[in-house]
Amino acid sequence: MGTFLFDKIVFGPIKSRRLGNSLGINLLSTDIKVCNFDCVYCECGFSNKSRMAKEKFCDTGELFNQLERVLSSSDNETINAITYAGNGEPTLHPRFLTIAKKVKSLRDNYSPSSDIVLLTNGTTLNKASVQKAFESIDHILVKLDAGSDELIREINKPLSSFGIDKLVFGLMKLKTNIKIQSMFIEGTVNDVDISNTTEENVDLWLKWISLIKPDEVYIYSINRDTPILTLKAVELKKLEDIAKKVRKLGIKTIVS
Repeated sequence: MGTFLFDKIVFGPIKSRRLGNSLGINLLSTDIKVCNFDCVYCECGFSNKSRMAKEKFCDTGELFNQLERVLSSSDNETINAITYAGNGEPTLHPRFLTIAKKVKSLRDNYSPSSDIVLLTNGTTLNKASVQKAFESIDHILVKLDAGSDELIREINKPLSSFGIDKLVFGLMKLKTNIKIQSMFIEGTVNDVDISNTTEENVDLWLKWISLIKPDEVYIYSINRDTPILTLKAVELKKLEDIAKKVRKLGIKTIVS
């Protein structure tokens, strides 16, 4: 079990399969995962719910200082993206709107060619402050790994109530640049098959994709250690077959 946590607030730049040279921002604790999902494939491992209640978020002042220091460095390599990622769900930070505005200001001053990207599970879309923060973000990548609540519960393990219909209809109302990222996996958890690549599961997922009409869909599979050893990466050909179905909907799709 080789999972890991990001031990810095600002980390990288790192080479991203989807985003190029990406400078990461971890708004959460550097000691524990803080997320309202507990995905079985998460590279950060599983959530410690008792510790999550005590230790959660980064210091905003330190974040701004570190980010300005990196972006203003004359010898820093090209940054394609400044990405909210890290040890859990970024939008859980109570000052996310304030952070989003300041990060955009720093980007505009020091690295205007860099895109600002948010990786999110979409569970906070109903919050007005989060929707307002989207105005300071160029690309929003929302996780959607399955087409049924049952399979979402098996794969993503939401720690609170979750309905895929609520997520999708929330996305449909947003007037912003939405992309969908979907992790396809095969294998079992506690002897239960949670493969989301079966024809039935893919068809359910496609129905939601057709409603959302995202700008792009990113399809990928496991390429790092996971907390459960019975999970398997999906072969490239199968990912490409799924991508072909999305492209038939007229939606740009990238397999990475």
